[in-house]
Amino acid sequence: MKTVGIIALCLLACVLQTYAAGSCSNRCGSNNNIYDCQCNSQCINYQDCCADYFIKCKGVDKLYESDLTALAGDLWNQDVNRLSSSQYTINKQTKLSDYDPAVDRSSSKFFTSVKTSNLKGTWPSFQNLLNNYVIKTGTSEQVSSGEEAEMDTFMNKIMATSVMTTTYELLNEKGYFDDKASFKKYVEGVWFNLYTRSSGSLDSSAFEHTFVGEIKNSAVSGFHNWYQFYLMEKTGRLNYYGYVEEANPNLILLQFSVDNYVKKLSSLMHGVSPEFELALFTTCFVSNPGSSCSFKLQGSTVRIQTYDYNGGYIGSAFFNV
Repeated sequence: MKTVGIIALCLLACVLQTYAAGSCSNRCGSNNNIYDCQCNSQCINYQDCCADYFIKCKGVDKLYESDLTALAGDLWNQDVNRLSSSQYTINKQTKLSDYDPAVDRSSSKFFTSVKTSNLKGTWPSFQNLLNNYVIKTGTSEQVSSGEEAEMDTFMNKIMATSVMTTTYELLNEKGYFDDKASFKKYVEGVWFNLYTRSSGSLDSSAFEHTFVGEIKNSAVSGFHNWYQFYLMEKTGRLNYYGYVEEANPNLILLQFSVDNYVKKLSSLMHGVSPEFELALFTTCFVSNPGSSCSFKLQGSTVRIQTYDYNGGYIGSAFFNV
């Protein structure tokens, strides 16, 4: 019995140590490179903050649902790069249930048309990023100097928008970021820094998983961006099966395959700009890391789910339909 008790205590200690390694609990101000993420004042500059750094160590003001509702409403009104309903057409076709097998039940494409001539502002720099990734996990991502330049261009473009400025102003007011430069540094790191999802290779990032999509364990993983959906459907690599649920504004839960690998359920908010999604996903992650946040938008309740990965990375972020 003593042996069993010792083993149980060892297992508990391992669990607690693993948790502590990815959390700032009892670690504020420290720097220990054995951990995947850090909890000191330089972690934003080094892009290695633990997900709960802001809450545990910075003494930030809590973001309430009313704060998120006000922010989301402002961002919606400021999203000049969002396509209006007259600038694209969708064809929902067959409504599925959660339990339907993954079979194509819709004969036509989801996007009937998109007026790409209206995709200006941040859109060209966003599109340039979408072909920079190896879609299957397990292969290390090799980032060229040209791809680094494309990422820098995209970051500069989105940070110049009212959407990201308004987001920064709220987070600055609440104590999350001291200046816009640190906000930009954090957004860049938490979305674009590479990490491993399999076998030790740096094969993934929050941006790749959420906006581009990945193939892992013979299934589509992530993939929550409407424009990437449109582009891959247009080339024939994506086959739309049907939708399960829809909600306002512009939200839909659907099923599809990419290169014959199935995505059983994925949510999209169609029409919105990449900076709109990045702003809301980032805000929810820093204020409710690894959890969900809810707010009102256009008269409807909207929920965003984020997951942290290895302590400080965004594992995934999506609208919960």
